[in-house]
Amino acid sequence: MRDMTMVVIVGFVLLSAGGWICLLAALRRRRRIQAVEEARRGRATGQIVAFSDTMKGGRRQPVVEFTAEGRLYRLEAPANPEAASVGEGVEVRYDPDDPAQFHIESREGLNRDGGGLLKLAVAWIAVCAALAVVVTMLPMRQQLRLRHMLDGLGLPQLFEKKADDPKTTDPSGEYQYLLWDNGLATIEKYNGSAQELTVPLLVDGHAVTGLSMGAFSQARSLASVSVPGYISSIPMAAFAGCLSLREVTLGEGVASIGSQAFMMCASLRRVSLPASLAAIAADAFPEDCKATFEVPRDSYAQKYCEERGFAVQIAE
Repeated sequence: MRDMTMVVIVGFVLLSAGGWICLLAALRRRRRIQAVEEARRGRATGQIVAFSDTMKGGRRQPVVEFTAEGRLYRLEAPANPEAASVGEGVEVRYDPDDPAQFHIESREGLNRDGGGLLKLAVAWIAVCAALAVVVTMLPMRQQLRLRHMLDGLGLPQLFEKKADDPKTTDPSGEYQYLLWDNGLATIEKYNGSAQELTVPLLVDGHAVTGLSMGAFSQARSLASVSVPGYISSIPMAAFAGCLSLREVTLGEGVASIGSQAFMMCASLRRVSLPASLAAIAADAFPEDCKATFEVPRDSYAQKYCEERGFAVQIAE
């Protein structure tokens, strides 16, 4: 199964590539224009003779007197040097065609490089970044739909398939699964319509050792499910969107429950958790879950449920 996070990262890089190219081009253009301007600007020694009544950045603007192109100028400077005082000498850079366009050399001058391309590049990169953030924040159900849509487009694989990657099988039965080189299987998708279900030990003769993300998501007819202990981990969104699911039993040996594993399971009324559980994601169950959780006394599962205000029944 393609890792959605990596798909988002690679998608952002590809979509924003044009923006990065424009950004680099705009920065190079800005440097060239500024270099030309600096080369053609005149230089003069001036003096701060007064301070105007104009306030910028909490300071009054200095009035600078300098001679340029044979003429004496007395103008308000576009920037106020820190700790400037009347009588202080300053270096002035000015436009020979219009000496009134000047700046004190120790401060940044007027920027007249026409940064339209730069703004466009930054805007495009920002849009791509925002799109990537939106995709990563989509509910798991929408992420799964997006992933399946991308797979359906027949796009080339983003990553080279490793020799030990599993092979995807799509039998005519209830389970689509990943078959590993060692002959073990990971259930990728449940296609059946059973109301009561125990995750099987074997699929097409292959031992099942795990579930993929969203394996049973949106199995709308499923009302009761039992996960034996040979499945050590309930992955992200494994049963998300099972609207009819009322009872869940996890066998001894299940060690973790991933993020959003039982989200959008509004019908949950009984959940049995084993003592072997050592990690449960904060958002594994709905915040307003109305189920009664059967847990072993003094177990991690008991502490988890009590911290979230879930109804708890101690299993005897």
